[in-house]
Amino acid sequence: GWAERGLLGLKLPGAQMIVDAIQLKQKSDYEPYASQFGLQGHILSAVAPKDAEARYQVYVVERFICAFLFSIVLLALFKSVFFEFGPLPAWLMLIGCCGSPWIAFMAGSVYWMSCLLFAPFVFSWCCYDRYRDSGRLITFYAILLGLFALKFLCGYEYITVVALLPIVRIVYSEVLAGSPWSRILRISGVTLVV
Repeated sequence: GWAERGLLGLKLPGAQMIVDAIQLKQKSDYEPYASQFGLQGHILSAVAPKDAEARYQVYVVERFICAFLFSIVLLALFKSVFFEFGPLPAWLMLIGCCGSPWIAFMAGSVYWMSCLLFAPFVFSWCCYDRYRDSGRLITFYAILLGLFALKFLCGYEYITVVALLPIVRIVYSEVLAGSPWSRILRISGVTLVV
């Protein structure tokens, strides 16, 4: 299938294609430009060995690291859902994620950086109440802004979703706290501006 052929039908693993494109060694009908690969592509090309076999070994390690970081992000979300709603929703969420071919496919992707795709939402979901209750919302927004910046430096895919998802927890927490809708809309607006 297309996944075995690699991105755009090239017979290179995805990360190897990124390295070759940035180092301008790859010649094909499709000429990718280095800026489309983001920060992770530039870091990857800087550490990639010249030998193709060694580069593939590094690629395998990089995929493992990406999948591991993504699993940590998802485990933080599962843990939070477990303590907030109980074991049944957390287990259903875990089973749903394990059964999703797209999550499994994208988990180790160096291009998609799934850990950063979900990080702002998971941070908001796990930490908003703690920062709000301690009066440190400025710190919360600074960390959220840092996560946004890191994600957007690594690629702008799903930028709207990444920016909107943290608002889910904010609205949920503020409704539970009995906040007036004017405050909820103001806080949501601040989150969008960040």
